[in-house]
Amino acid sequence: MVATLLPLVKYDHWAVRGFDFPHVQITIINLLVLLSLLIFFPVHGWFNTLFVIVLIGCLIYQGFIIYPYTPLAAAQVKRTENDPGNNTVSLMITNVLMYNRDVEGCLERIWKENPDTLLMVETNEWWQMQMDPVRQRYPHHIEYPLENTYGMLLYSKLKLEDFDIKFIVKPDIPSFHGKLVLRSGTRVNLHCLHPEPPSPTESETSTERDAELLIVGKNLVNADEPTMVAGDLNDVAWSYTTRLFIKTSGLLDPRMGRGFYSTFHAQYPLMRWPLDHVFMSQHFKLVELKRLSAYGSDHLPIYVQVNYEKEAEQEQEKSRADRLEEELAEEKIEKIKA
Repeated sequence: MVATLLPLVKYDHWAVRGFDFPHVQITIINLLVLLSLLIFFPVHGWFNTLFVIVLIGCLIYQGFIIYPYTPLAAAQVKRTENDPGNNTVSLMITNVLMYNRDVEGCLERIWKENPDTLLMVETNEWWQMQMDPVRQRYPHHIEYPLENTYGMLLYSKLKLEDFDIKFIVKPDIPSFHGKLVLRSGTRVNLHCLHPEPPSPTESETSTERDAELLIVGKNLVNADEPTMVAGDLNDVAWSYTTRLFIKTSGLLDPRMGRGFYSTFHAQYPLMRWPLDHVFMSQHFKLVELKRLSAYGSDHLPIYVQVNYEKEAEQEQEKSRADRLEEELAEEKIEKIKA
């Protein structure tokens, strides 16, 4: 009950925001506890009855949160009916785990999927040096290695234009912003992020992470150009902050209506949630979305291929933030200025 109700408190401390992550696990535990009570312990008296009613309410609420990310819900990004062509782009995202040394496993997955664009996060100079084979096949690249686990490497077979390395919230946490040119000549705005997570070893609160996501989302309001936001966002797809980001930016989540595609923690399947994301504007339809196998990192790579289609914008409906949600987003952004 506490694990269900605590995230409703709009408090940024990691001890509260940490309960945003395991909604699936909490739902399963809730269901098992409820079934155990009903089967093995007869419900007598007002307190026990109230206890069971509250458990049922928690189960319904948890189901409401995760339902949009199950195959039972309608897909937010429709699957394309066109054959992949010059308007198609594939993107692979992998958090390598900076201290991981399984470069061969990483390269094996890159060669197998052969993405048009590759985003690697948590990369330092050692990982940058190991990517010489990638540079030979991917002529366009943006590199900013760091020893603080927030380095980023971006490699592309497609042309990269007007890219800036920005430090939106903190001077040692970079993000990449620019244009990706499809083979057809269509330019796609690409934003690559890896904000700091709320945790006892990283940031005491989620304030910086939330602000970075929402600043990017706010800057995309009413964007009429094809746009993608990708990276290890250190937030789950169903958290209030991510849902607020989607509404503020107007972007779509290809996970919705398809599955969780949980990417962290790679070594613990029972404690795994979706932290690595690709969000996209209405201009795209989905060709393929898949989670890749582990290779030594604590994150599983994720791969998405989409097709730019002019008519897609009229066929797909995006969420919009209401006035209260816009005010909340602005309030979260203002916190980092205080």
